[in-house]
Amino acid sequence: FPSHDTDGQGRTVLFVSHNMGAVQNLCSSVLVMKNGQVHVPKLPTVQGIAHFNQMMIEKTEVQLNQRIDRSGSGWLRFQGLEWLDKNKQSINNPLCGLDIYFRIVVDTIKHLRNVTLSVGINNLNGDSVALFSTKLTNSTFEFIEGTSFVDCRIDKFPISPGMYLVNLYAESDGEILDWVQESNLIEVDSGDLIVTGK
Repeated sequence: FPSHDTDGQGRTVLFVSHNMGAVQNLCSSVLVMKNGQVHVPKLPTVQGIAHFNQMMIEKTEVQLNQRIDRSGSGWLRFQGLEWLDKNKQSINNPLCGLDIYFRIVVDTIKHLRNVTLSVGINNLNGDSVALFSTKLTNSTFEFIEGTSFVDCRIDKFPISPGMYLVNLYAESDGEILDWVQESNLIEVDSGDLIVTGK
């Protein structure tokens, strides 16, 4: 993302970032890159950010088990992410302030020990809003070969209503197994924050 003339001497600074808040504050125009190539030439900052956000949203439309833009050894691969209510019934969108679960479905091609899982949630500006990670609780999982799932309970889901991008990460003994950025788009809906019984 090219920045404006910073010193009044006709110089341009090239600032590269996925943090759209920083881009908006520092840049007067943007170039949108995709796979190392200029995808959209110079645009005003607001239009460039909108285009970049649309590209991120489009990535999430590909089923997680079909995504090829991932990093890691592949010994474990994320297959799905599902949101569940407190009774473990599937819901379209998590609700702010209510108890929920998320279910991570993985496929492993060998027996794995000491696996840590992380789910990061970013706003559309690229700012981290929440990180749910078994590393933070010193917890690990053991997976046998095949398809498995892990349910994670979150009391009073602490994310405000809005649109967010999810990042999924798994490692074992320091080795990245799978890492999918912008894996899912979620819309957090308003919940019953006062607990009226409705």
